[in-house]
Amino acid sequence: MKNIYQNLLKQVPDKTRRFVRHSVDIGNLILDTLKTKDLSIQDYAKQINEAESDIIKWATGTFNFDLKTIALIETSLSIEIIKRF
Repeated sequence: MKNIYQNLLKQVPDKTRRFVRHSVDIGNLILDTLKTKDLSIQDYAKQINEAESDIIKWATGTFNFDLKTIALIETSLSIEIIKRF
């Protein structure tokens, strides 16, 4: 089973692996920050006037982040997502 998984993973383009890794990393950062600030997803959604379903997508790494959304998250949570170019 492990060999099947590894063979399938090798077929995934690098850009797709990077996209998934970055999306999940951002989602984890959002969840960690919300936990630190003692905010629920529901409270955060209300605070920034966004749909709760969108916050869930952000937090689970199933969202294709654009710069506008990243700037909103960075500003509203006082965190830095993009650290260098």
